[in-house]
Amino acid sequence: MQNYSYLEQVIPTLLDERVLCSFSKSDNYFYKSREEALTKYFIRFGNTYFIPTLSIDIDRSTSYNEVERVCSRLKIPKPNFVVTTTKGIHLHWVLKKAVATSNKKSLSFYTRIQDTLVVAFDGDPHATSTNSARVWRNPLMHTTKVFLQRPTELTKFSHILGEGVDRKRKSGSAVSSVAVVSATVGDRHMAMFDYVRKVAYKNSKEDDLKAILERSAGYVNNKLAEPLPQSEIDSIIKSVIRFMDSRYSGSLGNGDTTEYNRALAKKKADKTLDKIKNFLKNNPLLTVKQLAKLSTRKLAKAIGIHHTTVQKYKAKILTLFTDSYKAVIATSIMFYAYSYFFLTTTSEGLTSVYTKTKSNIIKVTNSIFSGFT
Repeated sequence: MQNYSYLEQVIPTLLDERVLCSFSKSDNYFYKSREEALTKYFIRFGNTYFIPTLSIDIDRSTSYNEVERVCSRLKIPKPNFVVTTTKGIHLHWVLKKAVATSNKKSLSFYTRIQDTLVVAFDGDPHATSTNSARVWRNPLMHTTKVFLQRPTELTKFSHILGEGVDRKRKSGSAVSSVAVVSATVGDRHMAMFDYVRKVAYKNSKEDDLKAILERSAGYVNNKLAEPLPQSEIDSIIKSVIRFMDSRYSGSLGNGDTTEYNRALAKKKADKTLDKIKNFLKNNPLLTVKQLAKLSTRKLAKAIGIHHTTVQKYKAKILTLFTDSYKAVIATSIMFYAYSYFFLTTTSEGLTSVYTKTKSNIIKVTNSIFSGFT
């Protein structure tokens, strides 16, 4: 199964002069010379500064045929060699040009491809080549199958990142569609929903968000062997947009979301204040003493908000309540004065009416404001 002549030629080229290695997984790891490291069971490819391979760890029983099928479906090159492990397999693509970890752009591109492949092959997300301390099983010391004998260019994987969604703009380019394409028939809907959701997060500030989602979902759906019905696509987009309009905080999107968060916070605050105002409007005769007797939870239940929100808006509630109560008082006083004036003008003079009205207004005012003490 092994092609030792190829492996004996290529493996040394993937190692540094001093290689982090170990004889067994449970032993300590030491730096050894390249020649000595080739006799160890676990070795690190590359070093802290360069990554010469694109590697995936699959911790489950996986056949070589399955690997070939996934590669064929994604239209990516087959791995150069596959190493059998106790739990599954390691996939290794030898890169034509090693990735420099100091180049942030190249490293980001590499990381996105690797993360996408981890999803596509259902691999271990924690076992990645970007981890400088990561060691792999030595292909020369384990059962290994060789697929290709020529290096692979990293750009051969760029199409799996969903960059074909819209080449005129970068909207949604960082969201992978592989999970949708590789999903089984029964999982397509949830995979598509998850993809559309992520595209929406990436483009949360765009004015034509709906058009972006329709274009992205349509592009990916056309790549499926059995595309989802258009009604399902429309339903997914409608659900995501509803969430974005009502509940999305901006924490999962890209870029500066400060203005968006402030606008959303104001929207939520206004909604809360409307509930408080409606409560006071529907309870015009409630006094301060009665309000004070209500527990936080009871008041929250009466208003229709959470009890922690009552604590947050306690001062505002009291201010609104006082203003509302004063309005009721003023209305009551005017009504009393107006009624008293017309009831007494038929039997007494205007001067005595004014005196009695003033006296009674003072009594009513003192009586009503006693509720604030």
